[in-house]
Amino acid sequence: MDSRETNGKLLFDEGAVINNNDGSFSIKGKNYNVTETSCSCPDRAIRRQGSCKHMFAVQYWIKANTIIVKVDETQFKELLEYVDGMGGVVPSNNLYDNFSDALIELAIQQKKILQSGQSFIIL
Repeated sequence: MDSRETNGKLLFDEGAVINNNDGSFSIKGKNYNVTETSCSCPDRAIRRQGSCKHMFAVQYWIKANTIIVKVDETQFKELLEYVDGMGGVVPSNNLYDNFSDALIELAIQQKKILQSGQSFIIL
C-alpha cells in the first residue's frame, strides 16, 4: 500500500468522505470534487495518473457502502413490483409463495439502501 492509499484509508476511517448523492463526493475541510476515478485536488492535477488520497478514500467508502447480492433478476424485479404495490410492507399471511422470506426482506432492504444513498448491485 503506497502513502496515498494509506492516507486515503485514514481519511475514510476518519469519516471525511461525504457522499453528495450525485455520483460525486467531497472531503471534509476541502473544496475538491472527487469521484472514484477523478479529483480536482492539486496532487491529481499535477500527477494526472494513479489515484490521489481523496480518490482512494472514495474508493474505500464505495466498497464499505456497496452491497452485492446474487439474485435472479427477473424474479427480483417482480418482487420489487410486489413490494411497491404493498407500500413496502409484506403481508403476514402466506400470499407470496413464489418468493422466499429472504428475498422479500432483501427487496424491502433494497428500497431502504437506495434511499440512504448506498449502492446496491444485483449480480
